[in-house]
Amino acid sequence: MKIFNSHTLLKSCYNHERNLSDQQIKLLIARGGVVGLTPVNQFLKEKKATLCDFVAVIDTFVERFGIDNAAIGTDFFGADPLEGLENYDSFESLVAELEKLGYTRIDISKIFYRNASRFFQYKENKSSKKLKK
Repeated sequence: MKIFNSHTLLKSCYNHERNLSDQQIKLLIARGGVVGLTPVNQFLKEKKATLCDFVAVIDTFVERFGIDNAAIGTDFFGADPLEGLENYDSFESLVAELEKLGYTRIDISKIFYRNASRFFQYKENKSSKKLKK
């Protein structure tokens, strides 16, 4: 069964109860899952987090687990926004920061929507149909 974990970060970057350990992430990926990294201040650091803090976590995730397993998972409702990434209009700043690190437009599109889209286009196989019974 595939799993999409949509609002989390890496426990190895900041120890928060909502963040995943490397082992949990590896298990999700082994099952064809995708991790939606979220720009939530409380998941990034104790003090005020910034866009650059979030970019660093994205980059760490991609280095450890690959570009095809990363996505963005956010909704901006009920969370303390990051400095420099306060709303959807500021996502161009996220694109610019990722490009500074050498991410291509294809890489960025994978993180922003292609990986999630691929995951949600998943077609059930025989073993997942058995689970419904």
